[in-house]
Amino acid sequence: MTDRVHFKKPAHLIASGKRSLRDFLPIETAYFKTVFTAQPGEKKTLRLFALSRYCLYVNGQMVNNGPLKGDRNQSYVDTVDISAFLRAGENVIVLKVTSFPPGEAYVYGRGETNVGPYGGTGTASGPQLLVMSEGDGADLATGYAKWMVKNDEAIRYIEKSPGFIMGGTEEVDAQKLPKNLFEADCEGFEEAVTATVYDERRFSELMPFVLYERPLPLLTLEE
Repeated sequence: MTDRVHFKKPAHLIASGKRSLRDFLPIETAYFKTVFTAQPGEKKTLRLFALSRYCLYVNGQMVNNGPLKGDRNQSYVDTVDISAFLRAGENVIVLKVTSFPPGEAYVYGRGETNVGPYGGTGTASGPQLLVMSEGDGADLATGYAKWMVKNDEAIRYIEKSPGFIMGGTEEVDAQKLPKNLFEADCEGFEEAVTATVYDERRFSELMPFVLYERPLPLLTLEE
């Protein structure tokens, strides 16, 4: 049986203070960034969860995609060792987080779409990110460390032939992507806010999701 996740302190899901809402719930993407200093040989592990999907970059290098797909009753936390990607001095961690709406909020027949990948669990919350860190050096936990965020303006989802496995067709205007995404410079970003506090010690409260340890190995990334 998969074990429930137990954090040593309340875990914060952070978000942008502003939403890119329309007259329907769109697919939304936000870029979360934190900058910190590491010492030579520092070891660090991140515990990661996002609504709905994340892509993790450390110093501009893609490290992992997640989280493992769950459902409305069981969600999973990834444990990712980033030690090999750290460098002495300044480091930049970026997570691209994309939120898909729930199926009951899907729209059709208007040229654009908010249909997410088949089998993915959507949420009305917009992009939210949870990070807890373990190991040496700076505490990178969301809600405790300084995390910056920028809502995406480059990605649009258009309705073409049905793609129920992958969801809507992604159209990207590269000129609108953040030019300083993987840099320590945070111009154009704003400080993220706490959206939800996950604390399993709160009795009788129904959490919006229940977190479990990931039961499968991380995906392999290789050339």
